[in-house]
Amino acid sequence: MKEQSSEIIVNDRRMFNRDGSLRENLQQSDISTTNSPTPSEPVEEQSKQNTQPKEKKQGISQPFYNLLSMLTTNALISLGGDVRFGRGGVDLETARQFTDMLSSLKEKTAGNLSEEEESILNEMVSRLEMEYVSVANQISMSAKK
Repeated sequence: MKEQSSEIIVNDRRMFNRDGSLRENLQQSDISTTNSPTPSEPVEEQSKQNTQPKEKKQGISQPFYNLLSMLTTNALISLGGDVRFGRGGVDLETARQFTDMLSSLKEKTAGNLSEEEESILNEMVSRLEMEYVSVANQISMSAKK
């Protein structure tokens, strides 16, 4: 049997030494592909750029609107409001999950939406919560009879 020797080459692309100092043999291509500040751009200037307030977007993103519509429609169907087939079955747990998804989306996207997107999301969450309470009360009342 013939033994093959294979050589493994490891290229260290870290920008800094263990003590935190900048490596001397660092190539320019390695610097440009990282998110760390370059030697020509001081850390203070980069941090100022990151803290600049972003301009609010205008209008409604179609993919975002489609996501909101899908979650809202599924929640309404779970609450028994399937308009294609008349009143359907009620699944409060599934409706609650879809409503919670929208609430989580509202919380996680706070400050990153346009005014229109934020308004639509707030309205959908509020309406779903009111509908959920209404259906839950109707079920509770019919169970007491």
